[in-house]
Parts: sequence; structure tokens; C-alpha cells
Amino acid sequence: YHKRIVQNIILRTDHCLNLRDYFSHNIRYKLQAGKNWSAGYTFSQDAEEKFSKQLPWVDSFNYYIKYKNTILGRYRLKLGSGLIINQQFSLGKSIDSDAFLQNGTSYSPHSSTEEYNYLQGAITKIDLRHFSFVSFASFKTIDASIKNDTITSIATDGYHRTKNELQKKNAATVFNTGF
Repeated sequence: YHKRIVQNIILRTDHCLNLRDYFSHNIRYKLQAGKNWSAGYTFSQDAEEKFSKQLPWVDSFNYYIKYKNTILGRYRLKLGSGLIINQQFSLGKSIDSDAFLQNGTSYSPHSSTEEYNYLQGAITKIDLRHFSFVSFASFKTIDASIKNDTITSIATDGYHRTKNELQKKNAATVFNTGF
């Protein structure tokens, strides 16, 4: 009996020549052992963003651990043919209408550099005799403008370069759960 262990490391750096030297970078790592285990993380830093004190060269950090039908960390979810929640929507390169008609529930680890469209926590799928049961919980912070204890807008671009953008960073928390 032999389990195959696969490791992928991707390092990308973009160097922009503007008035000053700015650069962006991201590092992705994925470890997969057989069909049941996988884990990964992604570090990213956008151009012109200042380095943080917690992780000096990282603005965004995505991570996950997957075992069989359970994911801990960051993940994407589609429920009710995407009408209830859909974080996996993509038009892709095809205009085929069948892509819109795919139904059911699906979820996957979030391993991209996108800083907004994901859930953070745990999700699991339990297969019973005649049906499947999906349960999830997520607690995360989001970038938002807040005025008088009310969220007036949600920032989805992930940039934290200016004073105004830094004030929005992690300003609100979101809790989602369901089955």
C-alpha cells in the first residue's frame, strides 16, 4: 500500500515601476496525501500596501485543512443551485447555458488570493442512506465603512493602501451558519 504525497509551491512577484518602487507578491503551498487529505495556504501582498506588524510581508493569509468531506479554515460554498449562497460563481470561458443549470450543493477549499468571497470556519458533509446533510459555520471579519454603528458599505477589493482603506480593514464581523 503506497500513498502518494504531492506538494505544490507557487511563488509570484510583480514589480511595478511607478513614482516609487512598489511590488506585489503571493506564495501558495498545497500538500496532498492520497485522496483524503490536503492542506494549503496562500500569502499575498498587494502593490503599495504597507507591511503589517503581525506578518511583516503579508496582507492576506488564506489557509485550509481538508479531510474527506470536512474542511477547516477558509472555504467556498454553493447552496440551492446558487440561489441561497454562491461563492463559486464564474462565467468562465464558455457561454453554455448548462453552466447555469448545475444544481445541488458544492464546496471547496479557498486557495485563491481573493480577500473577500469566502467563508472561514468549518464545513462537513454527512452521507446518509438516501440523502446528504451539509453543515457549516463561519466567523470572519470584513472590510466595511461604519457610520453610527451601521455598516454603510462593504469593501470587496482587498486594498489597504490609504488611510481611508485602512480604517475599513476588519471593521465588521460576520457569522454564518446553516445545514
